[in-house]
Amino acid sequence: LFIVLAVSFITAPTVVAVTKNDTFDTLFEVFSVLNDRTWDFLIFNIFLTVLTGIATAIFGFFINITINLTHWALGIWQGPRGWWDIIFNNGYAYFPDLLNKGAYFMKANWAESIAAFLMGLCFYTLFFIVMGYALSIISSGETIIYTILVKRKDERNLLEEEEEDEEEAFEAKEEGLKTVEKKEKKPIKKKKAVKKPVKPKTKTKTTKTKTVKPKAKTTKKTVKPTVKKKATPKKTKKTTKK
Repeated sequence: LFIVLAVSFITAPTVVAVTKNDTFDTLFEVFSVLNDRTWDFLIFNIFLTVLTGIATAIFGFFINITINLTHWALGIWQGPRGWWDIIFNNGYAYFPDLLNKGAYFMKANWAESIAAFLMGLCFYTLFFIVMGYALSIISSGETIIYTILVKRKDERNLLEEEEEDEEEAFEAKEEGLKTVEKKEKKPIKKKKAVKKPVKPKTKTKTTKTKTVKPKAKTTKKTVKPTVKKKATPKKTKKTTKK
């Protein structure tokens, strides 16, 4: 029972996700898989564990390289006081002893302490990203393992059943839309056109009127006589000889 309970923590989410069963049916599926395909279940899970460890180690290695590269790149502009080393070291100190790489809290002012706290949050975010990557590999691998074991145990293809269910749901939606469209479309009664009485047309005589343009007035230009100015004789200065 303890073994089944431990295994159910791993396989129960995949069983519920694939079959959409309740609690009793989920436990029954876990028991049947372990009873009928015990060795297949163990071999597949060992293989999945190895692959998860390798993939997580590679992903964590590249994350570590990016952190060290960031530390080196920003350390160029820190100056002689070494404020960036203090922030980086104190940020690592927020990790547990197994993950902090021997970091400890150094003396820092209030600005460096706040920056170190934010840096610690960034480090925790990266750590949980790596762990989430590992869990996503495990969950997807367990789903594949469960579909394979059900195929071998009951000769039932769960993937085809899901496709059929999706097609049926799609057809039901289409039928529902068609019925709604039919209800909305009602026959429209055509109104009879009523003929209006036509009035007799009366001819109207048009009289042409001539328009007389007024003659333009001619304006006489008055020429002013030009008066010639008399030339004034220039005065000559008399020079007296001494």
